[in-house]
Amino acid sequence: MTDRDNLRKLAEKATPGKRIWEKNLSCDDYDYLYLTTENDDHILGSAVAHEISVSEEDAAFVAACDPATIIALLDENNRLREALSNARPLIEKWCHYQGDTKALFDEYLGPIDAALEGGDDGEG
Repeated sequence: MTDRDNLRKLAEKATPGKRIWEKNLSCDDYDYLYLTTENDDHILGSAVAHEISVSEEDAAFVAACDPATIIALLDENNRLREALSNARPLIEKWCHYQGDTKALFDEYLGPIDAALEGGDDGEG
């Protein structure tokens, strides 16, 4: 099973909806941090402490990684991998017709093979 397969399973099981980070300072000097869905219908996580340190960039990234976005990216990745797989035999045939097959294979098929092999071992 690839990292993509694991990520898809996690996304499919997660609470649907866009994520929003909310940080509130209460009157008792504690920070409250909530990760909620867009309509506040689910609190996905919370923390309470004297000071919570989450950068705006990290919070924005986590919020952007909702299940629908992850699944859409995985679907796009699958379509692109399939397109590369389908194009490879045509490019290989073209390389044979051109003559200098070793150089052409390295130049044109090497990057395709590397892209198709990457990701099944946790790299992509």
